[in-house]
Amino acid sequence: MRPVVLAAWFHDAVYEPLSSDNEHDSADLARRLLVEDSDVGEVARLVELTLTHDPTPDDRNGIALSDADLPVLGSAPARYDEYAADVREEYHLVPDEVFRPGRRKILTGFVAADALFRSPQARRRWEAPARENLAREIDELA
Repeated sequence: MRPVVLAAWFHDAVYEPLSSDNEHDSADLARRLLVEDSDVGEVARLVELTLTHDPTPDDRNGIALSDADLPVLGSAPARYDEYAADVREEYHLVPDEVFRPGRRKILTGFVAADALFRSPQARRRWEAPARENLAREIDELA
């Protein structure tokens, strides 16, 4: 589990809201700072996996990190709304006419997935409320 904890720390260590390289840059930072750590390769792989949140069924570390990165999606509606407002604030420089369709496209991609969460435990706990929150936000963005 050590690589998962380290990957959680390094995930989004480099974060620029308008960059598509955050995961790769964060993984590179982990490689530089953990250069002599035996888990460096696994940590970097896991950080980069957060780009897709699509681990293979036998990837226990990937499943753990992917599920740990998304529970806000399945939070109570008021908490989810705070999260959505925070996302909008992060992208405050992006005009609504660009942000709204872009955000809607991202959320629609999440909803199209067979499962948002990879472990049975996370699916039981967060899948249904996550889908409700996502659908509600998609409707509000229309």
